[in-house]
Amino acid sequence: MRLLVSLMFSGVFSSAATKYNVVFTATAAISIILSAVYTLNMIQKVFYGNTNALTEKAKDINLNEKIILSVIVIAIIIIGVFPKPMLDITKESVEAILTKMNLKQ
Repeated sequence: MRLLVSLMFSGVFSSAATKYNVVFTATAAISIILSAVYTLNMIQKVFYGNTNALTEKAKDINLNEKIILSVIVIAIIIIGVFPKPMLDITKESVEAILTKMNLKQ
């Protein structure tokens, strides 16, 4: 995970797309830190917090919701493992943007 974040920061920092690469890298780093703090705080409150009148009425998801959630999770895993079809769909748009920014080689 650290390698992926390191590669992302390295790519943003060394990008020739804009002159604000240092600002974008700092913003990305601060955003990742703040999102981790927020997520950990939310998990602590949701999973380890006290129940109230609103949360006492909550019930577990039913079979239909489990099936839909399973399909979404499987789709996310497939797109994560085999991203080429999704990248092929967006290839023309990305090339047009790079051409417009004079970054395409």
